[in-house]
Amino acid sequence: MPTRMMRILSLQKMRAIRLAASYIGIPQMVILTKVDLACPLVREDLRKVYLSKYIKEKMEQCSNELGVPVGCIMPVKNYHEEID
Repeated sequence: MPTRMMRILSLQKMRAIRLAASYIGIPQMVILTKVDLACPLVREDLRKVYLSKYIKEKMEQCSNELGVPVGCIMPVKNYHEEID
């Protein structure tokens, strides 16, 4: 099965699950991970995550594809090791 078709089927499944959860009153939230790796501006200074046009575009894309409001999408950095 082509990758594009698998992606479409995965999105359809996620939308169906989200709609079922909404129907029974379960709130949804999307966690957008690895924002520091996705955008050089954010890699420099994590406080600029909400100023990044790239991250904003990805949040809007996620919102459009899954049907979750942008306000329910949380961009986060993955911490596996942090040494000062």
